[in-house]
Amino acid sequence: MVRKSKLAGARSDQSDPDSDDFQDVPSYSHGTPQARSTNFPAGHCLVNERWRNNVMAKNISKLMTVKTVGGMGAVDFQVSPTTSVIFLAEGDIICGVGSLNSKLEKLVKLKLATPKMTIVCIFVRTELSAQYFENFQRKIVLEFSSVIVPIVNQDQVPQVLHQMFEAENHKNPFQDPPYNQQSSTRQHKDLLLAVCKIPGMGEKKSRTLLQKMDSIRKIARARNPELTPILGPNLARGVEDFFRKRNTI
Repeated sequence: MVRKSKLAGARSDQSDPDSDDFQDVPSYSHGTPQARSTNFPAGHCLVNERWRNNVMAKNISKLMTVKTVGGMGAVDFQVSPTTSVIFLAEGDIICGVGSLNSKLEKLVKLKLATPKMTIVCIFVRTELSAQYFENFQRKIVLEFSSVIVPIVNQDQVPQVLHQMFEAENHKNPFQDPPYNQQSSTRQHKDLLLAVCKIPGMGEKKSRTLLQKMDSIRKIARARNPELTPILGPNLARGVEDFFRKRNTI
């Protein structure tokens, strides 16, 4: 395997190292890009082989278990089966969004195979590269629905990757927060207890009523013809009278 020279800051190789992105994927030890998400080594951070002799890879290894692999194409780092990272050094940024565009287009194809995949672009924001930030942000976020993370120097990369790695064990910071099931369960219990306090309403009848009317307001507004098929005539009349006497309608 040919080892590339040490990278520092902007990459010195002016040729596009990603011109054959994913064309050599079949030779990748973990299979195709789609299989990479299913056979991802637990607890590892995959690092593109072009970073093999770079100090950044060594610094990442101080925080996570690093596995250097080939066939990653445009992806520089992968901290989980669903989080792929592109590193944009100052030199990459000054070259313009053109080269990034080709990388993102290839990763979008990978994303189609893995819908939960999140593409993160780490942007080294220096005095020189700051003027390009809005253009890159527009391209990454608006056009490709991906994430941009600005940092001030590449020494911060290991910490950023580690934070992503840790977040993956709890929740993904780049996705919408999941529905709070615990809070919903608590609210349902409180509502059930409130309905059970209505004279004549036991737990079974209360649950049956809440399946049809999921709030106190709806129950309070209901009339006898609506309540009778659910509770029977006598209990329906009692529930209607209960709310009418309290002027809650």
